[in-house]
Amino acid sequence: MSLAQASYAQKESTVKLLMSNPLCQCQLKAALISLARDRHRKHWLPTIPAELCLTEDSFSAQSEEFGRGRTLRHSIRADYTVVEIKQLRYFVTVANAASFTRASSILRISQPALGLQIKKLEDELGTPLLHRHSRGVELTEAGTKLLKHAEVILAEVAMATAALRNPGTEAKQRVRIGMAPSIAAMFAQDVSAAIALHPGIQLDLVEATSTILSDMVLSDSVDLALSCETLPLPPTNREHILDEPLFFVRSARGGAPREASITFKEVAEHPIVIADPMLSRVLLTKLEAAAAALRVSLDVRKVLPSVDAVKALVEDEGACTVMPYVNVRRECERGWLRAQEIVSPALSRVVFLLTPPGHGLSAAATRCCATIREVMTVNQAQYCRPMHLSSAAQPRSARISPRSGVPLLA
Repeated sequence: MSLAQASYAQKESTVKLLMSNPLCQCQLKAALISLARDRHRKHWLPTIPAELCLTEDSFSAQSEEFGRGRTLRHSIRADYTVVEIKQLRYFVTVANAASFTRASSILRISQPALGLQIKKLEDELGTPLLHRHSRGVELTEAGTKLLKHAEVILAEVAMATAALRNPGTEAKQRVRIGMAPSIAAMFAQDVSAAIALHPGIQLDLVEATSTILSDMVLSDSVDLALSCETLPLPPTNREHILDEPLFFVRSARGGAPREASITFKEVAEHPIVIADPMLSRVLLTKLEAAAAALRVSLDVRKVLPSVDAVKALVEDEGACTVMPYVNVRRECERGWLRAQEIVSPALSRVVFLLTPPGHGLSAAATRCCATIREVMTVNQAQYCRPMHLSSAAQPRSARISPRSGVPLLA
């Protein structure tokens, strides 16, 4: 007979029996749960072990809560907080998309199902993680804290899964490389293909935000990382490896001009919305410095922690923004947005190759660093600029992709 089917007296006897055996803590907790759910319990209360973190008052209160249909997770949170990897993945997707609609499309699940999982996660942790409003969602203070940890957890799970799915690769030298999302969108496939030409290297790629990547390098969670510039600068070894030109982006509707470039003074004439996923103010600081040098004023309307949310404002509501071309490549190629490279002065986002301080890299990691430099040197023009501009900047014969199996550089 299960505890759910047992009478109150049988439950009481089970609790007393289990309390006499210190090896039965899990069963004891299950019995206490079932006992607490009994709406008609008698006035009996066992002396509960301290490690269960339950007092007589709290146990009595729990019974009343269960009688009103509340769940156990509200009451014994310290011992029964169960967060699923799926819930973390859903939360990170919603946080980055800043919208349940976009997140459900990315995850390919219904909005009600997604909302239910986020609600379960909030109930489990006992705090709201998202503020819902008509324009989408915003992270609460607790949600911002969880996002940082959740991305690390998901990255570690991805690495563990990759290691277990490839049991025959232990003889190879393992190299773990972290990449910021926008950098991964540009170079992950080519870097993976180029490193695959070295048969002695097993590559694990991890995607995380730049602030988290610096922590992962310092904690030896990854061997090296490709990170966008952050403030403050991380205490790692930093190699300035790429300058990503910044583009002025607006909707393609309304007869937007087709000039390939725009001066910064012209940019300052438009109200702009800025995407700052890391909340580091790096881009805003860069724009304000350029404005101060030219003695012009910027009209910054919003700073949002989501690139997708900013692109939606630009596309749907006619806002303007400044960001690297890789973030809007798909929308520009489909004719939804238009991007113009900012000149006079030219602005760019710096990409760093991060390596741990204090000790050298393995031979395999050093080889991967050299391969990354080659991939970026050869292919940066075609990824960082629209196709017509990259073709003009670099002859087609020079853009060799490692996917063809041909070494990048002689």
